[in-house]
Amino acid sequence: MGWITYMSNTTRQDLRSRLQARSDIVSSVVILVLIAVCGVVFAWLLVPPIVPLGAQPVAPKDKCASTGQSSGSAAAQPLKVSDASGPTATLNLFVGRGGNDQTRQSAPLTIQKGKICPGGTLAASIGDLVRSDGQILPTNQVTAWGRVDSTGTHVTIWVHVNPRYGRVSGFGSYSGIASLVDSHALGANVPVDVHVLYPDIGLVLIFGFVAAFGGFTWAWLVHDLRKEPDAQTPESDPNQFFWRNLILRIAVLLAAAIPVVNAQVLANPDWTGELTQYIALATLAGAAALALTPTFRALALPPNLRRSPRPPRPGSVPVLPDTH
Repeated sequence: MGWITYMSNTTRQDLRSRLQARSDIVSSVVILVLIAVCGVVFAWLLVPPIVPLGAQPVAPKDKCASTGQSSGSAAAQPLKVSDASGPTATLNLFVGRGGNDQTRQSAPLTIQKGKICPGGTLAASIGDLVRSDGQILPTNQVTAWGRVDSTGTHVTIWVHVNPRYGRVSGFGSYSGIASLVDSHALGANVPVDVHVLYPDIGLVLIFGFVAAFGGFTWAWLVHDLRKEPDAQTPESDPNQFFWRNLILRIAVLLAAAIPVVNAQVLANPDWTGELTQYIALATLAGAAALALTPTFRALALPPNLRRSPRPPRPGSVPVLPDTH
């Protein structure tokens, strides 16, 4: 029984010494486990399903009854409304990551040479909303109309969009032009940009952390291959410091992945989640980690780092150094 206890203690101590000798590998395994757990929780369990939702966008029904012009042949001619111009001419609609529908209006546009029924609604149409790759937002997911002000001298163009009505449309930026097609007024051309934000930010973050960890691992391997094996003693081997290695990896991943994800995805409403964009994200995050690792390693594991000798345990036999 005592022999079994002795062998068990010996095996446990041997395993502990082996793990302590390569605390860098242990800390890397811990980081991978944390990334996997966070990926399951934040990129899968806590993300709401991306499914169709909401009602179809529909324009109001209260149309203009008359133009308010005098009778005659001129009354049958639709009035001209000025087009949107200037730096704020484009009407931007941002559909959040939850996919809820959005409605926005343009700046007031002047009615030229006449007035239209105050407070009335004018029919309008919106051309194909096209993404940079040619994908078109379905016509039943967007509608437009014009609204006359209380004086009958200005018109605002309204646009209502729901990119998840019926089916989930692709993410990114769609561009088109809305204009009046009413019998009372024409014109009022307004550029429209619909930005459908990418919903699964958790997946992007996890992917960025994995890419950054790949860059860190490459930099670590290159450093280990270049170091001299006789230049370190067991007390000064940086691979034995578990907490320093763990903090080093966390710092590199946060410093490399988060700024890249912020610049490429969070600050970019036109992110579509295509394969080429993920490849670019992995390249930038991995390169950032590759560049940050030497500096962070020098701070966390300086060359003069030494482990304090532990006092011998009571009853233990001291081990004499090998002089051969």
